[in-house]
Amino acid sequence: MEFTASPSSSVEISSAIWVASVERIAELLGKAGLQPTMDPRTRARLLRRFVYRYVNAKSLGVGFGSASEVARTRAGDCTEHAVLLAALLRADGIPSRVVSGLIYAERFEGRDDILGYHMWTQAWLTSDDGEPGWFDFDATLGGDRPTDATHIALDISTLDDGEAVNSMLRLTPMIGRLNVSVESFE
Repeated sequence: MEFTASPSSSVEISSAIWVASVERIAELLGKAGLQPTMDPRTRARLLRRFVYRYVNAKSLGVGFGSASEVARTRAGDCTEHAVLLAALLRADGIPSRVVSGLIYAERFEGRDDILGYHMWTQAWLTSDDGEPGWFDFDATLGGDRPTDATHIALDISTLDDGEAVNSMLRLTPMIGRLNVSVESFE
């Protein structure tokens, strides 16, 4: 069985980060409340909400867990949310990938108004006007909160073998050196 990685390529379940029990991912997919008559965008939104609720031990203490680990432990930070959501989307037939970047937070870890490193998921879907494209889904956000302009993409990855590490390494030179200035806002 394969999970579709992008519209033009695929990644097998055996890729290191996607290593997952097909049965466990299928079981989680069954618990997400999806209906066969739902359109892919509705299914993607429901899967995002499902992952938010399913990962019940929100913690920065997890390294970079595979979809299988997250399905088993229900623990992790943004990377684990993103990887599990991407795996569930792929299992549901929706192409997905993860995005590494920055997110604005009013308050995080005792600090105010910060930009922190973050990971979220993108799904290849069709818009209301019929145009296909990548749509952002952040499974760390509760309820119906959309992914918004506070998410700044720096790198994109299908998480094929080796790509996850390379993707993270590309961000390394920016850590502690990136300065962002707000020029204006409305």
